Amino acid sequence: MKKPNMFLVGCVKSGTTTLYELLKQHPQIFMSEVKGPDFFAEMPNDAYPQFFKKREKYLSLFNNAKEKKILGEASHYFHLKKAPEKIKKFNPKAKIVIILRNPFEVIRSYYNSDLINPSNNLIGLYNKKNPSAVELIDSLEYSENIKRWGKFFNKNVFVLIAEDLNKNPKEELSKLFKFLDVDGNFTPEFKIHNVSRKTKNKYLLWLIQLLPLKSKLFLKNQLKEKFLKNIKNYIEKITTKEEIKRKIPNEILKEIKQKINIEIEKTEKLLKKDLNSWRNNP
Repeated sequence: MKKPNMFLVGCVKSGTTTLYELLKQHPQIFMSEVKGPDFFAEMPNDAYPQFFKKREKYLSLFNNAKEKKILGEASHYFHLKKAPEKIKKFNPKAKIVIILRNPFEVIRSYYNSDLINPSNNLIGLYNKKNPSAVELIDSLEYSENIKRWGKFFNKNVFVLIAEDLNKNPKEELSKLFKFLDVDGNFTPEFKIHNVSRKTKNKYLLWLIQLLPLKSKLFLKNQLKEKFLKNIKNYIEKITTKEEIKRKIPNEILKEIKQKINIEIEKTEKLLKKDLNSWRNNP
């Protein structure tokens, strides 16, 4: 069975879905039809638990790769301490792609989508008194996480900045394609995916998620792309709503600002890249 040689590992709320969809368009790249199989994670993805630690099931996601040069998958492994070693044992020559976003914007996204318990606000984030914020804070340790992946994969790690991708998609994707050793002149259709939304009909969404994966993939392969998009848009409309853009209170920003700015400085030195726009946008 074929196995992946490229892993898009996150960070969370940084544009992983958008990059996954862009990579899918490249004629030399095959991305697993399921995003987030989480085979190497510490816990299964609730949407796709059948792939967690089940090698044969996981590898079946790449059965249709044919002769594509790059076989990739996208799961939020970035902050998981054991994931790099697991993937290294699985495929020592794998290439790792990391996408990072302004950490203040990542926090805002969590806050506005209720992934952080709003009753606790963000107080106590860095001593992890707020259980809903543990994944977030582990993810925001950018420099340590990058070092960990670099330890196992050395030069086979590529770090992309979400804001750079949004401003200059052609230029940034060309660099990424060069890293992956595929045609760098290919220009995919750029569109931002997975804009944060809040659930408004969790029971209907739960019923839709119960539809067997084989049925979902069958419909995806049989329906025309335009019709499929219309269906997706309709489902999104009846199951979710635009998130309310709540402002993070100033006292909480004051608490986290110093720690995040220190992390930005560490990441700048590690990547040898000016990230001052992050620092100036709290």
